Amino acid sequence: MKNDQRVLTPPTGFAKFYTALRHVNIPLEWISNKRLENSYFFQMQILCSQRLLHIRQKQKKMANLDILRKLYFNPKEPSSFGGVKRLSKASGVHQHDVQKWLSQQDIYTLHKPVRYKFQRRKTIAYGINELWQSDLLDMQKLSRYNKGYRYILTIIDVMSRYLRAFPIKDKKANTIKQVLQKVFRKVKLKNLQTDKGTEFYNKIVRAMLKRYKMHHYSTKSETKWVILERAHITLRERLHRAFTYPVFL
Repeated sequence: MKNDQRVLTPPTGFAKFYTALRHVNIPLEWISNKRLENSYFFQMQILCSQRLLHIRQKQKKMANLDILRKLYFNPKEPSSFGGVKRLSKASGVHQHDVQKWLSQQDIYTLHKPVRYKFQRRKTIAYGINELWQSDLLDMQKLSRYNKGYRYILTIIDVMSRYLRAFPIKDKKANTIKQVLQKVFRKVKLKNLQTDKGTEFYNKIVRAMLKRYKMHHYSTKSETKWVILERAHITLRERLHRAFTYPVFL
């Protein structure tokens, strides 16, 4: 009885010592014997450690889920309604876990695009603010939900991929001029590439561009410009996810 009682009673500091051993991952057979391994107390320590590890893993998983929800569903966050890489970088959660979580979100899967890879012509820029591309993103179908804003005037720097987006209610010459002037007063630009739409090719806008000594031109290609096209896809995806989000609340 005395031997059994001695085995079942843990020595002083044993719990901390055992926790440290498990933390550094030293094989137990290096520092134990068969008598200790067969003891009830030793087996209970192993069982409790496994349970504690499972609890901690579950707590970490729940904490990660809370982080992902806050970053993805808050429009003020840069990672909101975006893709796997952006959300993984912002949250610090592994991409595999982020991908698994997003695959369970209807907002993400509903607006996930089908990708077709095919060759495009290269767009070359030699520095920041050397070449910008600009176009209108048509949002007329949703104007009644967005205070009458029917378009988004987008401007992207080809070198840095920095995108500027301005909601506008119409595409009249004066409206386009006012938006572009706000930007050009702060940034000195060399080249501006747009389509041949009348919102850019009119006396008012052309005179303003000439005053800023800007080279304004258009492309003849049907595919126009891949840099801004890609930005439009990303912007439209994130907007539609944001619009869809209240439906699932």
